[in-house]
Amino acid sequence: MTRFSADFYIPGRIMRPADPRGRLIRGVCRDAFDVWERPVMGPSVEDIVGQICRRHPRYAQNAHYFVLEALHKRLHILESPRHVTGEELAESARQLAMDRFGLLARTVLEHWGIHSTADIGEIVFLLVDHGVLTKQETDRREDFEGLYCFEQVFEAEYPWGV
Repeated sequence: MTRFSADFYIPGRIMRPADPRGRLIRGVCRDAFDVWERPVMGPSVEDIVGQICRRHPRYAQNAHYFVLEALHKRLHILESPRHVTGEELAESARQLAMDRFGLLARTVLEHWGIHSTADIGEIVFLLVDHGVLTKQETDRREDFEGLYCFEQVFEAEYPWGV
């Protein structure tokens, strides 16, 4: 079971809550009791994503931001902060793509290099490797494999007229 967390990212800005002393801090959701930890230092998420894209050009910069936004949307609907599973993140990405791009969802995601849920997992682990997201010891890339078929969910099961 894969669980991940991140800053609450919205393209163009990162929302960082202030700690009781008024300093801005980076959100790392570990569990309901230890929600915010380390101070904000170092490069921004935009800088890190740019670095990832230079090192691993398989995925467009927008693909990384899309995965972060899908995570943000999933975290936003939780009753209390916690890690989310790979399956929850993949489903949030599916819903976000359908809401934002409609019939073009599959085309847009594939243009960014996301052809399957395994690609979502690869992006997550690139973000983990670069310190943007956290993971648990039991988390694996395989947790994202074969969760749904893009052709099926974005075309065959498209909710026409809903």
